[in-house]
Amino acid sequence: MTPADDRPELHAFVADLNRVRRAAGGPSYHQLASLATQMLGQPRPGGVKFVALPVSSTSEILSGRRKALKWSWVLTFITALQEAARRRRSRLAG
Repeated sequence: MTPADDRPELHAFVADLNRVRRAAGGPSYHQLASLATQMLGQPRPGGVKFVALPVSSTSEILSGRRKALKWSWVLTFITALQEAARRRRSRLAG
């Protein structure tokens, strides 16, 4: 039993995050960390800020070993995935 098993809604959300990562081309945790670093300091509506995506933290979250997620991490993760997918499409088209 993984720690997320005691919170089925968290387990389902983490599974969705993993599906989105695969749909974006499966960028590595290192690539996501690098993209997040590039995004730090960019202004966001509503005052929400991007955060770092350390490889170890991302691994723990996506394997269900964390019992809670911060909105700022989710925002950064999804935005980094969008950028990774955009860059991947650009490379495939070029």
